[in-house]
Amino acid sequence: MNWLFPKYDQRTTLALAGVWQSTTLANELAGSGSCDSHSFAHCLKALLDLDPKDDTEIFGQISDMRTGLLQLEQFCQSASAQNYPNRYAIQILQLQKLLQQKPDVQKQIRDALSHANRQAEFYGFDDQNLIRNVADTYRSNLSSLLEIQIMGKHQFLEQEMVAARVRVMLFAAVRFAFLWRQSGGRTLHLLTARRRIREQVLELLK
Repeated sequence: MNWLFPKYDQRTTLALAGVWQSTTLANELAGSGSCDSHSFAHCLKALLDLDPKDDTEIFGQISDMRTGLLQLEQFCQSASAQNYPNRYAIQILQLQKLLQQKPDVQKQIRDALSHANRQAEFYGFDDQNLIRNVADTYRSNLSSLLEIQIMGKHQFLEQEMVAARVRVMLFAAVRFAFLWRQSGGRTLHLLTARRRIREQVLELLK
């Protein structure tokens, strides 16, 4: 029954927290037009680093994942989908599962992200053309699999770069969802293992 009631380790928990961190930033962008620039760059870097040498290159320090850990801890207490980051995170897990069944689409995405990673090495993670390109890759490859309806203020969502940044964060959430499943994560765990996940989250937040 380990698959039903797994023992979450640090990597699995951080990967799941990455999903929640990315959707939280997407929600902040949609509601206010901005989000923490360091957290945004951290999630974008994790998205573009397709062949990391170790977990530190993806997750950084625990403090870099604090936003996602806090949001995930709240979800584990209530499991409410009325909270927008929670709703988006659950949809992202569904989207990632659909993408996992599309190896041809995965290859297109990998090629595009490899190009974007080289672009980031030259221009940095805050380059607007980089953000546009990554957002376009998300829109052209993933929106048709499952369109995630983002709620926010029109005055911000109608701005090209805000909308692009929202898509980039949804894309990063998909990347973290892949890492979560590779580490043994299952959607059913959101029902059966919330207590164990929360215990690990609280341990990491110490």
